[in-house]
Amino acid sequence: MQAGSLYYHFSSKDEIFDEVLSTGMRNIHEKVAHAVQLLGENATHRERIECAMKAHLELLLMKREYYAPASRVLVHAPEPLVSRHREFRHEYGKLWDRLLQDAQKAGEIRKEIKIVPLRMLILGALNWTLEWFDVEHYPIDKFVQQISTTVFDGAKAAATAPARSVRRSAR
Repeated sequence: MQAGSLYYHFSSKDEIFDEVLSTGMRNIHEKVAHAVQLLGENATHRERIECAMKAHLELLLMKREYYAPASRVLVHAPEPLVSRHREFRHEYGKLWDRLLQDAQKAGEIRKEIKIVPLRMLILGALNWTLEWFDVEHYPIDKFVQQISTTVFDGAKAAATAPARSVRRSAR
């Protein structure tokens, strides 16, 4: 393909960039929403969140060469483009907020946990995998379980009974 061929379909670099970002956000939003919907009404909230994490990671990691550059370049885009994509990200965030709020209302997430920071923590962890995760050496399912365990069960070790001190009586 010749360099100028792209401009037959797009009038500028910004328009190309906009299309790449829009397609990426639309794809990831649709994939996550569809995957959660397929679980049906009997799925637990934890299962729904795990499913959303898996769908997000699968698309992100299986199309790494597509999503990695797009996520890094957004900060350098013109403000109107950045604003437009903030709206896409906001809509995707609302999907996650609903999943997490539903889990919280059902008692699967503690009441004092703020939903937006929790969502940002989860998505930040998932998105950062672009930098280090190797699908061929570590299955996505295992990673999702690790994140889920940390989110739902915490990182704190289970409390153990204090060791009994043995008193020796003086003879």
